[in-house]
Amino acid sequence: MLSFEDNIKAALEPMPEGNTFDVYNLVTEPDVCDSLTWRQKNITNLRRRLILVASRIPHPVFICGIETYEYDSTCPDGTRELTIYISKVDTTGCSPTRNVTSRVIRAYLHSVGKASVHIFARPQPQYIFANSRKFTDKVQLNDRELIRWWRKLLSNPTLGVKDKKEKQEAEQGKLKSLWRWLTGTAKKESVENPEEQKQSEKAEAETRAWWFVPGIDDEESALREIGNTQAKVETSWKYGYPYEGKAIAKHVIPQFEDDAKSRLLSNMCSLKKSVDEDDITVEGFWNLLGFTEECGSGKLAGFFVLHLGLSSAREEPKDGVQNDVYTSLWNMLMESDYSTLELAQASTSVFVERWNELLQKKKSFSVETKGPRENLSLETNVKHEEKQEITVNVLSANLVKRKEGTKTVNTLTANSIKRKESSNDAVAVPSEPIKQKPLSASTKRKIVEENPSQENIDPCDRVKRRAL
Repeated sequence: MLSFEDNIKAALEPMPEGNTFDVYNLVTEPDVCDSLTWRQKNITNLRRRLILVASRIPHPVFICGIETYEYDSTCPDGTRELTIYISKVDTTGCSPTRNVTSRVIRAYLHSVGKASVHIFARPQPQYIFANSRKFTDKVQLNDRELIRWWRKLLSNPTLGVKDKKEKQEAEQGKLKSLWRWLTGTAKKESVENPEEQKQSEKAEAETRAWWFVPGIDDEESALREIGNTQAKVETSWKYGYPYEGKAIAKHVIPQFEDDAKSRLLSNMCSLKKSVDEDDITVEGFWNLLGFTEECGSGKLAGFFVLHLGLSSAREEPKDGVQNDVYTSLWNMLMESDYSTLELAQASTSVFVERWNELLQKKKSFSVETKGPRENLSLETNVKHEEKQEITVNVLSANLVKRKEGTKTVNTLTANSIKRKESSNDAVAVPSEPIKQKPLSASTKRKIVEENPSQENIDPCDRVKRRAL
């Protein structure tokens, strides 16, 4: 099985060329912790892992981060079980290309081997990179978009497939089956081992992926609620949970840090108000979870469980760091500022310097992309959109073209008024104005009373009104 570094390189190298990524993989030394369930008597060791990916172009800056909890349990019979809880996933909005985060998560899952993966999908403005919620280029998903994103990511057909050796063994098994069928021995063996054949068929058809949204009872309603438009996926999802509905919840449901299930179980078991509440079943617990503040009140939260059981043994992490070193670097992320590109670059530089001081022997590794370039870069797309914007032309007074046929009003003076000639009078109108007989005082009073608005109107204005 490929190592973590090899899986990351295999995932990022096919991306469009021209990018260089620096990957920081921080893993703590195993530390003994409590069992994941109340009934388990396993010896459980916990490792915390922090994966940070930085882009060098144009200047080094973190683009995404993932925090996971890896629980390695040794059962009383000596068998080992690996349980992984993906606690936090966050981005900064500074990535030069898309889908880096999803590729890193898939690469990590490919490297863990046989394991049970648990995810609590609940949106938050920021998880790892402080103040990144203020960065305008950061894409923040709402509750429905986040659940849909996780379901699509975990539906990748390459997750849980057999490695090269197991594929060869499977092909050899198919050839043996074909030979038995040709020689007529297949039917005989199936008759001799009917129980073994049934178990094999049952294991082959066993559901290995579950998802559930508290408060929604059926998968059809859940898909409609999250706006799922994805075609049929390769992963055989089962809507629900991988626990018996009548079982006692605290006996079978694992408890993780910063998990809604764990908080509710802890509160119920610590209060111990009644025997019925202490022994609530799995079905009753999930129904109750839908009414909590984190999973109810109009908000949706998704729970995913994925069993990766077809890969060979995993590679044990090497060069684990002390918990105090891990905590120191984690606190530095919490105290940084990723609200702008310039501040994010400065915060990345400070973090890398601190990393090199504390972990002189543990270096990051680089990945250069080698895939074909994208047709349009983000900058080109932005310029193209700007060209399509509607522009408004501001015309000066000299460039305004008046509409033809516009009627104009001629202002006539008293001297330019041409009076109508009488049909019986061919004598030209004298140039001097005609003297009119002055009006008497009573006549003036009568005219004002009949039309009072005419008293203060300028004569020229009166002519204009008549022309109109």
